[in-house]
Amino acid sequence: MARPKTRPDPNADDPLSEHTVNRRLHAAYLARGWTRAEFARKIGKKYQVVDRWDSGESTPSLESLELVAPLVGFSVHQLLYGRNGHEAPAPAVDDDMSVDERAALDELTREIREALAPAFVASYRTERRTGVGRPKAIAKARELALDTWDMTRVRQGKLRALAEAVELGGKPATSLVPPRKGR
Repeated sequence: MARPKTRPDPNADDPLSEHTVNRRLHAAYLARGWTRAEFARKIGKKYQVVDRWDSGESTPSLESLELVAPLVGFSVHQLLYGRNGHEAPAPAVDDDMSVDERAALDELTREIREALAPAFVASYRTERRTGVGRPKAIAKARELALDTWDMTRVRQGKLRALAEAVELGGKPATSLVPPRKGR
């Protein structure tokens, strides 16, 4: 495939509006103010690899997208499908978010995931080992994870809430958690 002599610049003001994953990624690093060489250095790839991505000669692998997504402030899903992708979920927040706002939201999402994952996984595995079906185990694990999040927030982000609750009398942590509003 012959490369075009000139490549139109992608829309760095709205990277997710671009029509391919290559163009979205190119626009995303331009939005951060990085040159192709700077971006290649940051992700540990050769300049030529990023150049082939930008030109459309090759497409980044899923592994590469998982590496670069946090750096450019978007999720892998957003890079793959864009703002109006065929499988993209409806945006949870205003579409007029800046790149920095999206990066901050992605960081918050990552922090919440890290806080909830241990409680969710432990509860899910326990339920499955006792013979509870997958949907019910997921529902119970979800509730416990949300309760953990509530307790964590009350305790100013300390993730010791479940361990402390069990130490306070050997009762299951869920029996010490007040019901959440709306239940």
